[in-house]
Amino acid sequence: MAIADMFAANEAGKVRVLVKSDRECYILGADNIGQGFAYDREEIEAAAIIASVFEIEWVEEP
Repeated sequence: MAIADMFAANEAGKVRVLVKSDRECYILGADNIGQGFAYDREEIEAAAIIASVFEIEWVEEP
């Protein structure tokens, strides 16, 4: 599922991910609206490796 969300949120090969904790990360789409499903950091990193086309920009919550 993370791979599908990455393709949906992809902007020029980069995917932005909001990090609330290592167990609560959200893939951001247009206008910083998340897809609504929380992933853990390892799952997102693995999906990026499998898809092999994405650079991940980790965005820390203020």
